[in-house]
Amino acid sequence: MINLLPPNYKKELLKEEQYKIVITLGIFVLLFLVSFSLILFSIKIYVSSQFETEKEFVNQSRKEMEFSEIEKLEKETKYLNEDILELELFYQNQISLIEILEELSFVLPTGVYLKTISINPSKEKDSKFLVSLSGFSPTRELLSEFKTDLEEKKELFKGKIDFPPSTWTKPIDIDFSLNFKI
Repeated sequence: MINLLPPNYKKELLKEEQYKIVITLGIFVLLFLVSFSLILFSIKIYVSSQFETEKEFVNQSRKEMEFSEIEKLEKETKYLNEDILELELFYQNQISLIEILEELSFVLPTGVYLKTISINPSKEKDSKFLVSLSGFSPTRELLSEFKTDLEEKKELFKGKIDFPPSTWTKPIDIDFSLNFKI
């Protein structure tokens, strides 16, 4: 094949051919860059979605831990409140021995004194303590007054106030003993 074209035209054809090659290579490079950027963009989207998923998982785990800690604290608080309530009920149902002794001192007439006081827990359901007293009274009238005053304090001293019959036989210098329930 013989090329009969003038040299100027040949140069133009060569330039056109080079121009087409450059444009084709440019398009390939541009397509490569666009596809590479699309790949990088899809990787970015995938990584960010994985990151958000992990972030949500961490937040959920943190909330569950906080919730379990709150539940644990609530249970501990509930048990402590129950213990406090039981203690409060226990102390409310207790009779103060100081109150008993104070009431006895108010009821005790002048001249009558106690030698021994024994306060023991009761096994009966209707009372909490069994009290045994022994003492001295100069006269039978003061001892009778003491018995009457004890019987008037029914809210504290429950049941029968038991003086043995031998206590009432002597008119003066009486050593007495008595029992009652609280």
